[in-house]
Amino acid sequence: MRFNILLVEDSGCFRRTLADALSAHFSTINIAEAGNGQDALIKEEEFQPDMIFMDISLPGESGLEVTRKIKLKHEHTLIVMLTSYDIPEYRQQAFRNGADHFLCKTDDSCLTDVIAWVEKVMSDKNTQTGPHVSSVSRQERLRQRNRSTGACLPNAGLDLAACLP
Repeated sequence: MRFNILLVEDSGCFRRTLADALSAHFSTINIAEAGNGQDALIKEEEFQPDMIFMDISLPGESGLEVTRKIKLKHEHTLIVMLTSYDIPEYRQQAFRNGADHFLCKTDDSCLTDVIAWVEKVMSDKNTQTGPHVSSVSRQERLRQRNRSTGACLPNAGLDLAACLP
């Protein structure tokens, strides 16, 4: 079973690093990329991702607004917000706009957290046994768990900060 991931990030270096790490770790994923909000909305419709990693700061529309628009049409698409600025206001607005998780790109554990998050979601998707399994309830459980903590996987030792301005 293929798993589609859309990476929405204006930093080509960061986007490529993330795509390479995911491709190396998962053999059953397809990755599409977008560098701004407008491209993200187009690619989301064409590619129909299972999961989106969305930067908050994008040229044009913010990732927060793009997340809100996507969730209005495709509420089951999982969206992980990425930011260099882990401040409570961003986190709160991300969840208000429908984000399922929130990661700080400057944390040493960012790459490990992304991989762990994809593993978890893929595992959850693979254990669904039929149409009676509600992805909305799974999604809400994930949101509740992740709202309660800002903590990520500790001490990953991986640094994507070199790609950040």
